Amino acid sequence: MAAATIGFLGAGMMGQAMVQGLIAQGTAPADIIAYDPSAACLDKVTAAGSTAAHSAKEVYGGGVVVIFTLNYLEEVIYFS
Repeated sequence: MAAATIGFLGAGMMGQAMVQGLIAQGTAPADIIAYDPSAACLDKVTAAGSTAAHSAKEVYGGGVVVIFTLNYLEEVIYFS
């Protein structure tokens, strides 16, 4: 059975720690896709090997499981 893709909306401190934790526990970095409007935050998770998405819609399309690591409801609306 193929591994499920895990998508992250938000790659700030919490998202970065979760991505790094998943990779440390054996999740293949290629199975993780992330999006953040901050290029600096996105660069940190892609440096660990995850795939960068260009939009939230790309994460929805590529992630079987989507994890929101956002601070405010307004960010959920922004990402949608």
